[in-house]
Amino acid sequence: MKEVILSIASGKGGTGKTTIAASLASIIPNSAYIDCDVEEPNGHLLLKPKINTEEFVSKLLPKIDPYKCTVCGKCVEVCEFNALINLKFEITLIDEMCHGCGACTYFCPGKAITEIEKPIGVIRKGLTEHGILFIDGLLNIGEVAAAPLIKAVKRKIAGSKNGQAGYFSKGEISNRDKTSKQNEISISSIKSTDDISQQYLFEKTYVIDSPPGTSCSMVEAVSDSDYCILVTESTPFGLNDLKLAMEVLKTIDIPFGVVINKYDASYIEMEKYLEETKTDLLMKIPFDRKYAVAYSKGILPIVLYPELKNEFLGLFDTIKEKLMMVENV
Repeated sequence: MKEVILSIASGKGGTGKTTIAASLASIIPNSAYIDCDVEEPNGHLLLKPKINTEEFVSKLLPKIDPYKCTVCGKCVEVCEFNALINLKFEITLIDEMCHGCGACTYFCPGKAITEIEKPIGVIRKGLTEHGILFIDGLLNIGEVAAAPLIKAVKRKIAGSKNGQAGYFSKGEISNRDKTSKQNEISISSIKSTDDISQQYLFEKTYVIDSPPGTSCSMVEAVSDSDYCILVTESTPFGLNDLKLAMEVLKTIDIPFGVVINKYDASYIEMEKYLEETKTDLLMKIPFDRKYAVAYSKGILPIVLYPELKNEFLGLFDTIKEKLMMVENV
């Protein structure tokens, strides 16, 4: 297996998903961090990339010519998302519900529908100080549908895998060149050759930071993943939402394991459920104030605490084993 897509998801927000995704991207050799939490991307706060390019993303919306439209209702009939309404005297569009599929334009018998572009967000690309490819999406304020932007962000992964995108040469840096505040704590030791064998399994690993929850945005982000890590916490809410996320991944047939963050041994229901369902428990991160303090300062906890870094190296080894098992099935 030469290239791998590893997604990090969670049933609820606030479990530490981004911290775990950024930590994995930092220790995995030849990795890329893809922030698909486009409604509130914050991986840049921890990885501190230098953004080299910005690409604005639009979706296509139908524009109906009132002089050509006969109000026959064919467009309303073929719209799978109920974005078009027949008011008898005209067809009206609810653009928040439109997915830009183009069916109405294609099937309109009077050719009364054309397509116009509506900006929905931006894709930012760059590199961290230590060579991690960074891509994220930022949804425009007021936009309600994140999935189209997530899909556009993930197309950048496909481009990288096909050699059409990836690390940036000087000639590719746009006029929108920006500088980011340098990390006050050096992370040069994270990818030390003393910690990771040069004979690693993957030629390229794309770490996808998924939106929280179980909505279509999460499904869009984790789809096509080779493996998914579900991050949860030792609370009843964490367990409830973990169950929902597990059902989603089972439905779309993506192998997964669980990381318990802010682990509390007194909450036994979490591990009991994982044992009952024969779900892989990949790692337990203790509930420790010092990790929260590091995060609040924009510093990855693995930078300051070697014991946690070693745990993540072990997690990476476990994931490699899981992926080898999946590949050999």
